[in-house]
Amino acid sequence: MKLLNKKYCWDGYWETCYLLSEFNPDEEIDIQFEDELSEEPEPKMAQLNAMTFIINNQTKILSSLYNSFLAEYDKWKVIYEDHLPVMRTACDVKDHIKISSIYIDIPEKNGQAYIGYCGSCSWDDEHGIGFYTHNLDVLEIGESSVGFSGVWNAYKDLGIEKQIEFEIEENKNNPKFPKIYKPHHTYGLKPSQEEANKGYYYHLIERGFNEAFINHFNQGDINTETRTGYINISFLERACQINNNEIVEFLLSKNPIETKGCLKQACYNLNLPIIKMLVEHGIDINEQDEWFKDYPIQNVISSIGRLVSNNEPQEKYLQALNTLKWMLNNGANSKIILKPANEFDKLEYSFLDEKTRKEILKIIRSH
Repeated sequence: MKLLNKKYCWDGYWETCYLLSEFNPDEEIDIQFEDELSEEPEPKMAQLNAMTFIINNQTKILSSLYNSFLAEYDKWKVIYEDHLPVMRTACDVKDHIKISSIYIDIPEKNGQAYIGYCGSCSWDDEHGIGFYTHNLDVLEIGESSVGFSGVWNAYKDLGIEKQIEFEIEENKNNPKFPKIYKPHHTYGLKPSQEEANKGYYYHLIERGFNEAFINHFNQGDINTETRTGYINISFLERACQINNNEIVEFLLSKNPIETKGCLKQACYNLNLPIIKMLVEHGIDINEQDEWFKDYPIQNVISSIGRLVSNNEPQEKYLQALNTLKWMLNNGANSKIILKPANEFDKLEYSFLDEKTRKEILKIIRSH
């Protein structure tokens, strides 16, 4: 006997499991409530309403998902060709799709949050299938990632996508002093609070609160080799990534053990002061990246190409060329960026326009 109008009661877990018999009578479905960074210890009421809706409307939801897929069947056929099974009815679709996880998002409309459904499909084991929805309306169908990353469909549906784009741009350099969150007396830390705490020291570097970071360091809270799991790189590498010259200088003065990747980041950013500090500290100017196997001087040239393609001001371009000259004057191996001798005049960078390529070659030959 089916339970109707059953109200969902949150169990204290942002990631949990729930038996939805119409989805799968034998296995529980993974449920994830998207978590907004705040002091609120529980999901929003609209999210709980969405879960209640799922529990009481399983048959309708599945019918909506299956029929929405059928409506797009021809599009999928073009992509997958003969790999896509013949499906003419919702029952046919049911035989080839299995929903295994549900993602309850933060945006809401009419008191109910948007919902993503992720699962497997018989024609694509690697990418699976995902649906992003509100109520019974399917807004997007794609690979499984659509189910947990389709939030722009919600913003579009609400007519606020431009506003959100603006807010994201405004918050890129968040001026707020980061905080360390304390556990709630009943529920403990939310996932977003745990991540914020892990990223606390990195956020100090990213937002320019250098004095606070240095104080934590001097008090022994952290050291040059500390990694909190936030982005799994050293503080020095993060400082190089975001052009925090002061923190780079400070950390180098503490003789860090781990310096891999730092010069690559500085060269990508064309930050000559940091490049000089790193090389003077003893980092090999020809250090090869352990993953991508490229070299710092290649990163410099790639970034010069980026400046040109983005039509950056001439002043930045000239500064970039000066960075290249400094690299060559201080031991960067020009042979790394050239093809064999019989093709000496051709760089391995097809993205460079002819004028830029010739100018770079001229600089290389002069060294």
